[in-house]
Amino acid sequence: HDPIFTGFAILVLATGALLTMRLFARVRRTAGSVRLLWLFLTGFVGGGTVWSTHFLAMIAYRAPVPVSYEVTMTVLSLAVAVAGGSTGFLIAAITQRSIFVEAGGFLIGLSIAAMHYLGMAAMEMPATIEWSTGYVVASVVAACFFGAITTNRVARPVTRFCKYGGVLAFILAVALLH
Repeated sequence: HDPIFTGFAILVLATGALLTMRLFARVRRTAGSVRLLWLFLTGFVGGGTVWSTHFLAMIAYRAPVPVSYEVTMTVLSLAVAVAGGSTGFLIAAITQRSIFVEAGGFLIGLSIAAMHYLGMAAMEMPATIEWSTGYVVASVVAACFFGAITTNRVARPVTRFCKYGGVLAFILAVALLH
């Protein structure tokens, strides 16, 4: 991996995770149509962060063969990240005390995984990718687990530092999947 592009991917992920969690906290504090606007922004920033991190890391990869990306699948992967993230944050914001908080985060983790594997399917190269079922399952489980922790830490803070736990969990959901 090219260290400069990898560094940019890490910077985008860290910055985007912080912004996403701050926006999600704002969603939880507002109501009505303003809440929907904050929700849209949260899903867009969160999904865009996941997608941008993924493709910066893909660009950073130094493949021994020429690599290009199929446009439709690439755009679809962005749409899945934004729509899945928005839906997950909506579900997590519905209530203060029910399991929906973690269920929304679980869905965010699923959308991260779906975006990743759609993005990988968009790769066009004269080679074959072989997947290890165990690694694929572990990556999806990790994304879903840390997605649930992400929303949990923002929605159910125990200390004033829990919001940073949400940021770290979001970073881990994306990074461990990759």
